[in-house]
Amino acid sequence: MIAAQRLTSQKKLVLASSSPRRKEIMSRIFSEVIIDPPKLPEKALTEVESPEEEVLALARDKAEEVALRHRDALVIGCDTCVRTEQFLGKPRDRDEARRMLQELSGDHHTVISAVWVIDTATNESRHAIEKTKVFFDRISEQEMEDLLESGEYEGKAGAYAIQGLTGLFVRAIEGDYNNVMGLPMRTLYRLLKELGI
Repeated sequence: MIAAQRLTSQKKLVLASSSPRRKEIMSRIFSEVIIDPPKLPEKALTEVESPEEEVLALARDKAEEVALRHRDALVIGCDTCVRTEQFLGKPRDRDEARRMLQELSGDHHTVISAVWVIDTATNESRHAIEKTKVFFDRISEQEMEDLLESGEYEGKAGAYAIQGLTGLFVRAIEGDYNNVMGLPMRTLYRLLKELGI
């Protein structure tokens, strides 16, 4: 039974991510979480047949690298991308962020996250994919400049944060809101339960 306070785990929970949004989501639910980002450079998304396979491989790489540093822990790797007609990862600069936001403006896209959890005591792992469809209102040129000036796009898949200024243009979503922030908690909770949390 879930108590009113934040959940606890007999094993250490380790989040293999430097994302402040993922940290925030985890800390709202679990009483103790260790943040240990991967040390290897993050691989760039490539144009492949299946975006699901791509983000799943990236989530696995993060979890496996960090798992080597923790004993008797549940290590969580996660990766997120935005999919329109192409991959939209994290923009390299302001110009790329502008192109991404122009593509999202007045249209819909799919946010795809992969979660990979490793139990370092048993070497068991579980993984899953979560998808959320997001519908955007049209963003004017001035509004686009304001969004870019805020710097909110930095480090964000698809160049936006649904919980920030860009959320003003989100007309509707179909699916898990937390997934759009980068960590689908319902999916993660199911995987953790399968590993005995």
